[in-house]
Amino acid sequence: MESLLIEISKHYTHQTISAEHSLSLLLDSFDWRLYNKGYLLRHSNQHSELLNMDGHLLHKATIPQKKRPRFIHDFPKGKLKDSLTSILAPRALLERAQIVVESCVYTVLDQEKKTVVRLQHEQIFLQSKKPLPPLQDQLICTPLRGYEKEFTTITRILTEDCGLTAATKSENIMKLSLEKMNRRVKDYSSKADLNLDENFSGLDAAKYILGSTFETITRNEQGIIDDLDIEFLHDFRVAVRRSRSLLSLLKGIFHDTITDELKTDLKKMGSLTGALRDHDVYLDKKDEYKKMVPAALRPGLDKYFEDIHKQRIDEQKKLTQFLQSKEYQQISRKWQQYMRAPQLADMDKGNNADISIKKLASKSISKRYKKIIATGQMFDHQTEDSEIHQMRIEFKKLRYLLEFFKSLFSKNEMNHFIQQLKTVQNCLGNFNDLSVQQESLMQHIQAMPCNRKEHLMVAASLGGLIAHMSEEQQKLRTVFFEDFEIFANQENQNLFDTLIQF
Repeated sequence: MESLLIEISKHYTHQTISAEHSLSLLLDSFDWRLYNKGYLLRHSNQHSELLNMDGHLLHKATIPQKKRPRFIHDFPKGKLKDSLTSILAPRALLERAQIVVESCVYTVLDQEKKTVVRLQHEQIFLQSKKPLPPLQDQLICTPLRGYEKEFTTITRILTEDCGLTAATKSENIMKLSLEKMNRRVKDYSSKADLNLDENFSGLDAAKYILGSTFETITRNEQGIIDDLDIEFLHDFRVAVRRSRSLLSLLKGIFHDTITDELKTDLKKMGSLTGALRDHDVYLDKKDEYKKMVPAALRPGLDKYFEDIHKQRIDEQKKLTQFLQSKEYQQISRKWQQYMRAPQLADMDKGNNADISIKKLASKSISKRYKKIIATGQMFDHQTEDSEIHQMRIEFKKLRYLLEFFKSLFSKNEMNHFIQQLKTVQNCLGNFNDLSVQQESLMQHIQAMPCNRKEHLMVAASLGGLIAHMSEEQQKLRTVFFEDFEIFANQENQNLFDTLIQF
């Protein structure tokens, strides 16, 4: 910078206005939600800034507490919080990198001692005990109104005399920081991105898919143990369910003994996480639930959520103990053995192990789809809730199959089909959630003693909540029938028949 100032001094004078040295944290969620949307969140000294990937400031806020923000509720009301809420919730912000920002601001003056241009020299380094070259080294040249001629002269000096190059955009600081740390951005996603070869055998494909789901399980273990946010457990459970579904839907890939053993492991992992996930959902929807009942009943809900929070602590401890147990470590080693083995012995294979995966997938998808269409067309408004619940399970199985094997079929048509399926499945999922939640609330009421005033208040509050949920559930029945009619129309059935051929 000194040599640049010397060149400028041949024509103008300059003054140093400020020099700052600060440590900043680069924050994002475990699944890179901000980065995926093209944002960078930087925090330093109780100040948070949201930038785009070119380094342009979008929003900023002062954080009242000294600790860095972890969740949306840690940010004050304003544009920054509004921008983050729709992207981030309910995930926690994790520290992705520490950077040091060194910034010096200079003013350039003409012969009359009037400021004509402002210069800011900014260098960004990865925080380290040993000296490192800067990740980014830039000089920002800002003109003042009325001094465009001087600005042109100074930029010519910087480019022609000093050899600087005008930058079209800033470097991606997050990416550069992680590369220096031998890590990479977007190293985790809860969405399965499977690229199967249609020449794969059933066994090859099953090992590939189960290897992917098992990696998702292991990647989320520590986040559950550390209790960082509720999505670690959610992704863990989804990966467990997807694994169980694959083993159930593609029969005869492994020998029955191996299949039963793996399914037993997965069933235990699912059962041990169910109660904790339920508590997470209730607590996450606390504000939503309170809006469902009159203000006079809300104090009773506060007491209910206190009880749920205590139960959650106990369930969290149980799951943590399991994930750190020798039993779980043995399960993990077993899965690695099966999924990473180059070959399985013939005695470990099922009858369908060597059949083309496209043939197996097409047959399984077609069977599941036709069952859904046939069953759904018999439904009417008298259909029992239990039958609708079973339909939700069938839709979930079909969705898993389509997501597992979509790379084997036409991309555009498959994505269109999956999107329509999601619409119906989301409706069914909400319907089932309301059913489960009403049952859970009723059990809580029945388990309470009725000899204390506060218990009567809780019971009244939960009763009001159940009534509201029941109304919402009935509305969803109507929505389901409308969505299913679109999903099962003849045009979509023809599209499916064209898409899935075997």
